[in-house]
Amino acid sequence: MPARKNPDTGLYHLVDDRGDEVDEANRFLKTLATKGMSPFTIEAYAFDLVVVYRWLERCQKNIADLAEADLIDFMAAEKHRGLKPPSINRRLNTCRLMYRFVTGRELVGGSGVVPTAMHYRGPGRDRNLGLQMLNRRRYKALRVKEPKCIVDPLHEDQARHFLSSLKRYRDIAIALLMLLCGLPVSVKIVVAFYVITRQRHGPPPCGWLMRLGLA
Repeated sequence: MPARKNPDTGLYHLVDDRGDEVDEANRFLKTLATKGMSPFTIEAYAFDLVVVYRWLERCQKNIADLAEADLIDFMAAEKHRGLKPPSINRRLNTCRLMYRFVTGRELVGGSGVVPTAMHYRGPGRDRNLGLQMLNRRRYKALRVKEPKCIVDPLHEDQARHFLSSLKRYRDIAIALLMLLCGLPVSVKIVVAFYVITRQRHGPPPCGWLMRLGLA
């Protein structure tokens, strides 16, 4: 079951081994294009759907007959192929979106799935600034745990080469804050937003600055 690119529209569509169109998958991809999604995003969904439908064919299942326990088997099959957790989670999400598109229901619950641990509290406030309350999800989607990557620091010559490529004093200041003061990316975004806002529209309100810890 390959994904082919339409030379007229530039969009991908799925065909089965007999050359017939996979109607439900192609309607899903067409809907994504109608919503204005990037062609690269649609291409990624198309190739993920190829993997999903090949797995369904091997298991002799239909997308509408899936249960969440079946996603465990899909996870195991993808792990056996050597895929990394981010790729598996992206295809699990594609499965859930396709199931909802076909049936109008969420692919959650059922037997054979270990539920989320009871100590899981879900989102409270956003982790970057702690200002915005986030609604807690009633159900945490099934996914593969992604290990956190340890970022290696730049060597002295690498940092010097990076700084030499910056031309604006603002960019140099932000980069030095990150390199020398250990500011995370989220704080760097806030500082950059503050600097740009100040340059274009004048100083922001004092209350806004106090909430961000910049006053």
